[in-house]
Amino acid sequence: MFLKYPDNVLKKLQEEEREIVADIHRFCKENDIGYFAVGGTLIGAVRHHDFIPWDDDIDLGMLREDFDRFIERFEKEYGDKYEICCPDTKNRYYSFVPKIAKKGTLFETDLARRSDVTDMGIFAEIFVFENVSADKSERAKQIRSVNRIKNLYNARMVKRPVAYDAFPLNAAKVAVKYAVKVYTLLRGLNGEKLNAMYLGTTKSDASTDYAAYFGDMTTEDFLTKKEELFPLQEVDFGSIKIMIPANYDKLLTQAYGDYMQVPPEDKRWNQAPLRIRFSDGEEIDFQQ
Repeated sequence: MFLKYPDNVLKKLQEEEREIVADIHRFCKENDIGYFAVGGTLIGAVRHHDFIPWDDDIDLGMLREDFDRFIERFEKEYGDKYEICCPDTKNRYYSFVPKIAKKGTLFETDLARRSDVTDMGIFAEIFVFENVSADKSERAKQIRSVNRIKNLYNARMVKRPVAYDAFPLNAAKVAVKYAVKVYTLLRGLNGEKLNAMYLGTTKSDASTDYAAYFGDMTTEDFLTKKEELFPLQEVDFGSIKIMIPANYDKLLTQAYGDYMQVPPEDKRWNQAPLRIRFSDGEEIDFQQ
C-alpha cells in the first residue's frame, strides 16, 4: 500500500487539476463543444460546489461526436501546455479513457510504470459517452463486446500485469493476464487494431438516443438518454465554473444511490501515486 496524501499535498494537487478544468471549460465554451462533470467530480460539484474534499482526480464526460471535435482542435490551441493521451492519438497508453495531461508535471501510478509510461502529467480524465442500442438485449451484447475488447487492450498494453489479491489468487490472475497478452500477440492484435475494434462496436448505431460511458467496466449504471444531458448547466466549482448535465440527479442516483449522503470517514478513499511533481517543480516520492 502507498501513503495517503498529506492534506497540503492533496490541496495542491486539486489546484493543479482545477486549472486543467478551467482551461477545458474555456476552450469548450469558445468552440461550442459540450462537456460535463461525471462520477466523483459531479458529486463534488452538486454536493460541495467544489471537489469532494478527499477526492484526488477529475472526471469529465463528452459525447463521442464532441470528443472527436475536441481532440481535433484542443492540442492546436493548448499543445504547449497539455497533451491528450488516448488510443486515438500518438500518445497512446493502457486505457480507453482519455487523459488531458499537463506538461511539466508528473503523476506516476503503479499501473503506468508497469506500462513503461513514466512521464504522464497531472491530468483530467474524459469519459467518452458512446452510442449504445436502445434495445436492452442488443445493448447487453454490445456492452459485453466492449468489455471484452477493453480487457484485450489492457492485457496488450500493460507490459507487466499485476493483481492485488492474496496468494495464490493473485498469481492465478496474473497468469491469466499474461495468457491473454500472448493471445493478442499471436493474433496480431496491437493497440491500433484493438482501438479500431472498440470504435467499430461503439459507433455502430450513431442514430440511437442512448449513450453510456465505457470506463473500467461498462454497465447499465452509466446509461443515459442523450436528451437528459442537455441543456448543460454551469455551476460553481470552487473558484471556477464547471458544466454539469441537466438531469444530473437521475445519473447520480442510478449510479450511486443517495449521493448527497456524505460517507463515513473510513469510506473516504484516495491513494497517492508513486511519484508526483507539481508545476513549481516540487516533487514527492510516496514510496519513501
